[in-house]
Amino acid sequence: MTPRVQTAEAVLYLCIFLHVFTETLFAPFYPQLFTKVFEVEQLEYAGLYVAVCRLTVVAFAPVWAWLSRRFNIQWLLLMSQLGTAAFTACLPATASGTQFLLLSVALLAFKSGYLLVYSLAVKLAGEKRRAQAVGTYQGLFHLAIIASTLASAWAIQLVAPLRLFYAVALLDL
Repeated sequence: MTPRVQTAEAVLYLCIFLHVFTETLFAPFYPQLFTKVFEVEQLEYAGLYVAVCRLTVVAFAPVWAWLSRRFNIQWLLLMSQLGTAAFTACLPATASGTQFLLLSVALLAFKSGYLLVYSLAVKLAGEKRRAQAVGTYQGLFHLAIIASTLASAWAIQLVAPLRLFYAVALLDL
């Protein structure tokens, strides 16, 4: 494996970690977040938010797969990331839970394009190292969820927790 391929794999794996970490940052504390920031007291709203967000990813993943058959994956990932960063940067300006939900849907329509990273990482690893690439992806995925859960306990206590999305947008870039 060449140093260039090693560097590319390291960057992809870092991107995978950051993608999952930033997407799940407030997940354990959505009820508290919606109450603190938008004064939404109904616990069901957090469940609705999660369901709509997951459905968005499920709905848009095939769109990105279809686009990947027509366009270069690296170009699609760049477009996906630019859209992700733009919508993430808009989240702190939301004034209501509904605005936050609608912007999250737009954000996840773009962020779901990041699922293409998985196929790119497996392709880059080649046939001989496919199992290693899949295992590394799975390990990073779950490690990122654990790390974001720990970070979210700190983040929810901030005076203006949505401002963290500015930093997330920079990470997306």
